Amino acid sequence: MSHDGLGRLLQELGWTLSPGACVTVRMVQALGVEGYLVLDDVLIPKPFASKIAFCDWNYDHSLNHPSFGQ
Repeated sequence: MSHDGLGRLLQELGWTLSPGACVTVRMVQALGVEGYLVLDDVLIPKPFASKIAFCDWNYDHSLNHPSFGQ
């Protein structure tokens, strides 16, 4: 399920994203499903850095190539 889809579902249930995301993660864990819950995939490019905490190479969908960033 996408972030937007999860947001719409939670809005229909009258929940906010934080508690709803916690419940969703617990439900998925209870089902034994492995995977990731990506809430936002914004890349903050750091083109002039070689090493910064929490930065790595990530695919930048806006530029259609890998970029170093956070």
